[in-house]
Amino acid sequence: MLKGKILVVVFLFITVILIGNAFALVPGTKTHFSNTVDPAGSEWEHILTQGDFYAKPLDDDEPIIVNRARLFLTLDFTTNNNGKFKAQVAFGEGENILTKLIKFSYSPNTSYTDQLWTVKIPSSYLSEINNKQVEIKILTPLKGSLDDVSFSTLQGRATIAPEPISMVLVAVGMAGLPIAGRIRRFIKRDK
Repeated sequence: MLKGKILVVVFLFITVILIGNAFALVPGTKTHFSNTVDPAGSEWEHILTQGDFYAKPLDDDEPIIVNRARLFLTLDFTTNNNGKFKAQVAFGEGENILTKLIKFSYSPNTSYTDQLWTVKIPSSYLSEINNKQVEIKILTPLKGSLDDVSFSTLQGRATIAPEPISMVLVAVGMAGLPIAGRIRRFIKRDK
């Protein structure tokens, strides 16, 4: 009688796990993301939400590990009297300066609109995006003047990270195996 009850509980437990996993992305699943914003000034934030991921929508609290990313900026600027525009971009909370400068050379003292600038985010800065939120700031231009940032797009690839609570549950379950054996022997001894 007791064995039948245990089998029913185990069957229900396995059924719940299988159904739950069918609707979730498993750790290690690769996904792509793309987030476009229309900044109001020279500082803005990219916040990745469910709709920004291609594979399947992720929960907002589901952890990711970003493998690679690119930043695309569409800029409006005015060149200086030498026909140059140059600025630096700060990336993340620590305001890490990206090594690639925004540089354009055109006619002197002329305004330009919708100029595309792109940069690959260095691997050392990718962890800034893991929490699905990153700050971007264009520092005061070294040459010329920034009129507007029309669009900013952050695109990349990520991997679904294992949830820390899942790892704890697996560890507790494995630690509980010897205890389960003792309980089973205790039940057999009472019969």
